[in-house]
Amino acid sequence: MALAVFLLFSPTILHTGAADDFQRITILISDDSVIASAERLHVSPKSIQNDVEPILISKAEQVLDGIRRAGINFRLVDILTYTVHAAIIEVPSSQEQSLKSIIEPQRIQGDYVMNIDVQERPVLGALGGELQALSRNSTGAGVLIAVVDTGVDYTHPDLGSGFGPGYKVVGGHDYVDNDNDPADVDGHGTHIAGIIAANGKFSGVAPDAKILAYRVVDGAIVIAAGGGGIPVIRKNGLLVGVEAVIDKDLTGSLLASALGAETFLILTDVEKAALNYGKDNQVDLDEITVSEAERYIKEGHFGKGSMEPKMLAALRFIKSGGKVAIISSLEKALPALLGKAGTRVVA
Repeated sequence: MALAVFLLFSPTILHTGAADDFQRITILISDDSVIASAERLHVSPKSIQNDVEPILISKAEQVLDGIRRAGINFRLVDILTYTVHAAIIEVPSSQEQSLKSIIEPQRIQGDYVMNIDVQERPVLGALGGELQALSRNSTGAGVLIAVVDTGVDYTHPDLGSGFGPGYKVVGGHDYVDNDNDPADVDGHGTHIAGIIAANGKFSGVAPDAKILAYRVVDGAIVIAAGGGGIPVIRKNGLLVGVEAVIDKDLTGSLLASALGAETFLILTDVEKAALNYGKDNQVDLDEITVSEAERYIKEGHFGKGSMEPKMLAALRFIKSGGKVAIISSLEKALPALLGKAGTRVVA
């Protein structure tokens, strides 16, 4: 059993067989970029992008022209300028060495596949030589991992065939039935525990690790999404970084719509959205329509970094087929679901 780990900017394209197969190559044109220029000038990248980007593209095209003049037949995939100044091309395998003779080797990166035998190297994720060396002999020995899920079938032979000190599953708790037996009722928690630490017919990524089993859901699995992270867009088959923010409210709205939820509950630190918030004439909102919410947004009633994204998320949910979106506080979550608290947004 082997795992293929893909490296570099894009999904790896495997080429085997004839000499005229193409290999995807990334060429670092320079150490400049839109973001690097903005940092030097102490300005926003967006404010100089239209001025800097054409210059970077022109420099990249000069390099590509030199490659053409050298008789190398390549296909241009993309020119990157925003976060890195690079050109991505596909070169015939037979001409790869010729390319390296005219471009400094340290400025050339290829897409590679690394095959890791999970039986010999149980810890996955060793993407570079140094990480491989660090992880080669790591099996999770001495590590205790909590599986918070539907419980764990600790009677499974690959999970130790027992429960308590001396076994793989050393302890845990059932928070659904409020007892000390976290036996699995669904199978999902056992599946996760096996991926982590199975040791027998099947081998997990850390087969010598110990497990704490916690049953917190009764056959229902929480599907979650959040904000933050590194925003990217897909461009020509690549993931390219962009200047943006991944908003947790809008992400939650998208997930709720994708799941076909009828109700979308957004919890924050106030019980209701309000007009003229924080002023003497503040008006708390109980139930508003989509058109009313859009008008209030245009009038600037909701804070840009606080209530406005929550209201926009509510609008998107309703427009995508949801029945009701609710904005309220954590303390009022249950009353809000019962229609006794919060701001409700309806069609």
